[in-house]
Amino acid sequence: MELSVSDLDSDLIESCFIEAEKALKCGEVPVGCVFVWDHQNQRKVIAKGHNRTNELKCALKHAEMDCISQVVNRFPDCHEEVFKQTVVLITLEPCIMCCRMLRMLQVKAVFFGAQNDRFGGAGSVYKVDTDERIKCKPLKCISGALNGQRSIELLKKFYEQTNENVSKVSK
Repeated sequence: MELSVSDLDSDLIESCFIEAEKALKCGEVPVGCVFVWDHQNQRKVIAKGHNRTNELKCALKHAEMDCISQVVNRFPDCHEEVFKQTVVLITLEPCIMCCRMLRMLQVKAVFFGAQNDRFGGAGSVYKVDTDERIKCKPLKCISGALNGQRSIELLKKFYEQTNENVSKVSK
């Protein structure tokens, strides 16, 4: 059975935002992500994550990548098949890097809140999800499936605070 926007229950959506709020409290860009295994008419959360790039001093530690690592560790012998039965919920449109990784893993679908006008890989900046030059199955991405306005408000809070990880420009 295919998961649609109307099937996203409020608990799943709230889990994403709880993760995004954790990121904000840690001084990270507030993006939260949940991976839902949509298997044999049952849905189970198999990974939750948020951005940790500042904490771990690694630009690759986006929320989606954190969840991918959790799935690989949890299902070491069958993660390729698990990904193909997984639906991804993200508070913000995945960046180009994460969108490409999700497409390569062939997840069933990606539902996200706000568009990412700076780095979005699902149409805002680049259409990694459907680019025909990428030789694998297109990625189904649904914009606005989560509360986009709530995502934007979290981003505004982040950009209003001081980011200790940004280098100071001398005048």
